[in-house]
Amino acid sequence: MKNLLIICLSVITLGAYAQQNDQSKESPEAYEYANQINNLTDKLIADPGNPNWYVERAEKIYYLNAIYPYQTVSQFKLVDALYDLDMAIAADSDNPGLYSIRGMYKRNITGDLAGAREDLTMAINLDPENPQWYLERTNYSSIENACTDWKTCADLGDGVCEEIRMSVCFK
Repeated sequence: MKNLLIICLSVITLGAYAQQNDQSKESPEAYEYANQINNLTDKLIADPGNPNWYVERAEKIYYLNAIYPYQTVSQFKLVDALYDLDMAIAADSDNPGLYSIRGMYKRNITGDLAGAREDLTMAINLDPENPQWYLERTNYSSIENACTDWKTCADLGDGVCEEIRMSVCFK
């Protein structure tokens, strides 16, 4: 019985290794993302103050690592996407959209809900009349805070926020 258990565990382990090994095979799409990242890196070297290149490269790094988690075609990892967004914000700190993107990445990459909420709060401070920022901030909030944001979002004219608020907040 003990030998059978060892054999079963070995087969399971080998199966998991084979599955991981299959996933680590580089696809043409992974190479394409890596090439795009390299091209954007060249653009950043030529024009390091352009926040758009940082945002584009962050998106490519994020998707490459999310879709192909075992890829080896690029040295860039998910935390590099956050670094690029930090650099984009340093170059254009008055752009609320950059804080929104970084907030989403903080939540998805590191699980930093407080940091994501802070970034959306910054977007709101920069553009308080845009209901999108309030709606997005609800993704990183307690239900009580989310209800407040849904109300503000609805007051700014977003009907979806009003529907959500009415179905969730009971106020």
